[in-house]
Amino acid sequence: MKVLILISGLYPERVGGIETMGAEMAAHLAKRHEVTVYTAYGKDLPDLEERDGFTIKRLKSSRDVRPGFIPGLRTVNILREIRREREKPDVILSMSLMYGVVGYLARKLFGIPYCIYVLGSNWYAARDLRSRGMAFRFGISKCDLLVTQTNIIKEDVLRYFPRSRIEVIPNGITLPGRVANGESIIYLGRLAEVKGLEYLIEAVRLIEDCPEVIIAGSGPEETRLRQLAEGLRIRFTGRITDTSEVYTQGRFYVLPSLSEGLPQAALEAMSYGLPVIATRVGGVPEIIEHGKTGFLVRPGDAGELREYMEKLIHDPGLSAAMSRACLEDVRKYSWDNIIARFEEVLAQAAGL
Repeated sequence: MKVLILISGLYPERVGGIETMGAEMAAHLAKRHEVTVYTAYGKDLPDLEERDGFTIKRLKSSRDVRPGFIPGLRTVNILREIRREREKPDVILSMSLMYGVVGYLARKLFGIPYCIYVLGSNWYAARDLRSRGMAFRFGISKCDLLVTQTNIIKEDVLRYFPRSRIEVIPNGITLPGRVANGESIIYLGRLAEVKGLEYLIEAVRLIEDCPEVIIAGSGPEETRLRQLAEGLRIRFTGRITDTSEVYTQGRFYVLPSLSEGLPQAALEAMSYGLPVIATRVGGVPEIIEHGKTGFLVRPGDAGELREYMEKLIHDPGLSAAMSRACLEDVRKYSWDNIIARFEEVLAQAAGL
C-alpha cells in the first residue's frame, strides 16, 4: 500500500505530540508499506530526505516559512506535487484538519481516498468547529474516514457530523524494555500554562519532606515556574533528548494538565512502570484506571493532587502494585498493535 501523510512538521525538527506521532507513524508504516510525508519547507532542511524507511518532501509555498508553519503548505502546492508522483498513493492520511480540502480535491482530481487523523483536544473540539472556517467543516464532512485518538473526541465530532465514519485508534508507543527504579516524582513535557504545573508546585509546597520532583522540558512558562518553585526540592532539566534517563529516575508520574487529548507522556511513563496521577480531562480517563494504574484528580485542585501524591509517597506497596498494572496495561498501546489497526482502516478506505 502506498500511503501519503500530510503533516505540518516532524520530530525532531519540531517537538510536539503531533510531530512525534507523525514521525513514528511514518516509520512503522514504512516497515511494510511505501510511505511519503509532505511537510513544510524549513530553512537549512533538505527539500527531499530519506529517513527510517520513508520519504520526506518539504514543500515551499509563496512564502519562505519556518518548519511547521501550516499556511506554508498551500493546497495548490500539495496537489501539484501529487500530480508529479509517478505512482499515485493508494490513500492520503492527513494529520490535521487543515488538509481536509486538499484530500477532497485529491480524491476528485486523482481518485485518491483520504483520511483525517483527529488529534488533540482544544484545536479539534467540535464546539470550536462551528467557529472554524468552512474548509474545516468541509474536510470533515467529505472525508472517507475519520480516526480519533479517544472516544470523547469521537462523540464530540459526531455531535456536529453525525454521519461521519469514525474509528478510534489511540497513540502508539515503543515499549522501552526498562523499568523505572528511582524515587523522584516526574513531569516530562512542555512548560506551558495549559499543563497546570503551578498546581503541581503548590501541591509540593504542601507536602512535608516531599521527595525530589523533576520537571523535564522547556516552554514559555519556564521562567515563571522556576520562580514559583524557589526553595522547593524541584529540579528543572530544560529541554532533554533522552527521555528514558528521566523516566527511570521516577517513582511515579504527575500530569496536572488543564486540557489534554491523549497524552503521549502518560503512556510513556506507564511503559516504564510509573503510576500516573493525572487530571480528569480529555482522553486521560480512557488510559488511566483510577486506583489501578494511577489516580485521577480534578484540574486545578492542588489539594487533591497532594492527597494522591502522598498516598504513593508513603505506600511503597501500593506504588509497586500500580507499577505492575501499568506495565501490563500499556502493552495494548504498543506500535505493533496500533499500526495493525491503522493498516486495517487505511486499507478499507483505499478499497484494498
